[in-house]
Amino acid sequence: MFTVLLILLSLSLHLLVFFSLGFLTETLLKLKNPSFPRCLVLGYVVYFALFECLVLPMTFLKVRLSVFSIVWGILLCILVLLSVILPGKKRIRQLFRFSGQLSDRQLVWSILLALCIAFQVIAVVLYQDTSADGAYYVGTTATSVYTDTLGRYNPYTGAPLQVFPSRYIFSAYPMHNAFVSCILHIPAIIQSKIVMPALNVLAANSLYYLLGLRLFSNRKKQASLFVLFLFLLNLMTGTLYTPGTFLFTRSYEGKALLANFSAFFVLYCCLWLYQNKKTNLPWLLLFLGNICATTFSGTAIFLPILVCSAALPVLWHRRSRSQLYRLCLCLLPNIIYTLAYLAAEMNLLVLSAQ
Repeated sequence: MFTVLLILLSLSLHLLVFFSLGFLTETLLKLKNPSFPRCLVLGYVVYFALFECLVLPMTFLKVRLSVFSIVWGILLCILVLLSVILPGKKRIRQLFRFSGQLSDRQLVWSILLALCIAFQVIAVVLYQDTSADGAYYVGTTATSVYTDTLGRYNPYTGAPLQVFPSRYIFSAYPMHNAFVSCILHIPAIIQSKIVMPALNVLAANSLYYLLGLRLFSNRKKQASLFVLFLFLLNLMTGTLYTPGTFLFTRSYEGKALLANFSAFFVLYCCLWLYQNKKTNLPWLLLFLGNICATTFSGTAIFLPILVCSAALPVLWHRRSRSQLYRLCLCLLPNIIYTLAYLAAEMNLLVLSAQ
């Protein structure tokens, strides 16, 4: 029973932080018509982008996990408070007003959408993967918590690392689980295999809904159908290498988030750019999304290919060469990540862990 309460507490705190950061981001960017799905998606992106920027330097400086947890926890508390203070009562009322604007038909589709997402959440929570990757993610979190360090121990053996593994160290997603396990005293395996998969599925489906709104001119029924179609597509056409398989069976992994969240976020931002020529906000979100992607997995070094494939046709359509520099800035996080990884692989950069 106590474990169930810990799971519910962790889920609640995650949602509070994600929604707060998303609402604060919408307010600062002056986005109209705030909504819960967009707040969740933006908060998810901003959280992991900021997390990566803070945890990486502290990892290389060999800061203790407990110290990092205090610093990051204080920063999150400040941001959550700002999300309540800055927007004002009027904008908060706008956020809650959308529920009263649903027609009976839209309400039916919203219920079906909620049931679809609930089914996926239950499926990923009940499914237990015991692969080597699963051992790495849980082991990294557990060794970091029990040694009060940031990824400085071998997750398979528990032995101290002499050098940080270049393949994993630049992607700090497991350290998020270590942070939560540290402050809530929730077991690493529960945080990694139950809490985060549920949240990852919720964030991914919220993003699919936003993408559906972009594709179908803000029509909620069609957006809900789009999410249901993606669900059936992932469920019925799964193979070992399709994104749906990773979403349903390995949603605790960074690679699954890269395929099922980051890639779709790139498409969402580029579609926003295509539909609205007067705004540059998607460029900023794309930049944050690329930082967020590096948090999830080293495979983010290939994300610039997708970004260019989606953004260059938009720039060609606009006949705008001047915005190429914005595209280059968006790719900067991935380029820095790639250069650091290659330097470490060629022993030009020594990542000492002791």
